[in-house]
Amino acid sequence: MKKPIYAILSIRWGNRYTEPPDGKPRLLWSERVLWTGREKETSAETVYRRLGCYPGCGYVLCCSIETRPGKPWSLKTKGRVRKQRLKKRLDTKFPLLADQLYREELKKRPAYFKGEDDYGR
Repeated sequence: MKKPIYAILSIRWGNRYTEPPDGKPRLLWSERVLWTGREKETSAETVYRRLGCYPGCGYVLCCSIETRPGKPWSLKTKGRVRKQRLKKRLDTKFPLLADQLYREELKKRPAYFKGEDDYGR
């Protein structure tokens, strides 16, 4: 079964370079809803009209899909995937020398291929 997808519907000030008039807030309304993608008239449109907003007033309807952070990989998994990708890349670009170049790269950066991050090399 797929995980449900949620969206955040909001009514907010549309121009980031100006301020709303009369000291109104930048965010007027926000709601988290189950996203089906088939809504004909959403609650946001109803609220938009009820608040007295109209096209050109400066407030806009916004919809953003809620994302969840990915699961962090273990060092073992990270190292295994890095080795697989290196092997595939070398087999594609240098089929005759792939094994030799693979061994050299593993010797050159052993910590990286064990899953550790070596930023700055």
